[in-house]
Amino acid sequence: MSKNQYIGYLKSQYQASSWQMKISAILLILATVPAAASIYIEEKTAVYVLTIANGVFLLFWVLSLFSYQKKRDAAHAARRAALLVDSFGEDLTSRERAALLDSFTVTQELAEKSCDANYYASSQVAGYMRLLDNIEESAFYTAKVQRASFTLLSWVLGAYTVIWLGIVFFAIPDAENGHLIDGARLFISLTVFILSGGLFNAWISYRSCSISAKEIQARCVAARMNGSPRIDVLMILLDYSGAIDSSPEALPFTYSVMRTKMEKIWATLSGAPSK
Repeated sequence: MSKNQYIGYLKSQYQASSWQMKISAILLILATVPAAASIYIEEKTAVYVLTIANGVFLLFWVLSLFSYQKKRDAAHAARRAALLVDSFGEDLTSRERAALLDSFTVTQELAEKSCDANYYASSQVAGYMRLLDNIEESAFYTAKVQRASFTLLSWVLGAYTVIWLGIVFFAIPDAENGHLIDGARLFISLTVFILSGGLFNAWISYRSCSISAKEIQARCVAARMNGSPRIDVLMILLDYSGAIDSSPEALPFTYSVMRTKMEKIWATLSGAPSK
């Protein structure tokens, strides 16, 4: 396989995992709707129907999470392979290649449509210097996208906090107002949605990954100034892979919205032509 084919799998697998994450989010919202609707419905049959719907959507949500994790793991594997093959100009052995292809969830035809000969901007020859360039470039994009996801989610959780304060200071003291109490119950249902969706954990992880990626960039610069010792480059590679593997998927559309601007900034920083 050529490096372009690995990059095709990398891009198509991340796209697949991103779409699966969106599907999981939609299913979780659908599972929350019956709980919220039950607050305003007193008819017993309707409540039973909502209960069944809640369970069905939760089941599909769990199945979607399994699918997302599989696609996400495959995307990480494709990223590691593409990074190494591009950096060293060598293909994997047939055994490693077979194991990798077996983990992919996208078709070869779909991956070929995403092949990109200019995915990495480094002009270095194959070797550890090129690997260092590729790590730094990847860390740059990771830091930007994860920071943007953290900022956006901060606004969402900030709005949530404001609503909670409004309930504490207005709805609870005025317990005679049925509409405010119903609003408080609805808020509790939304709290279950937020906690079960792992939003707080994602919020913390976005920030952590962004900071780690920025540190990786700084370490790449320091290693280059020290002559790019192989042991240092490998240590940076392991730390970067660890940070990425443990990070959550960036929020939907974050990368696509920021892509053009990030490519221009990276071209300025690296001296490489803009993609």
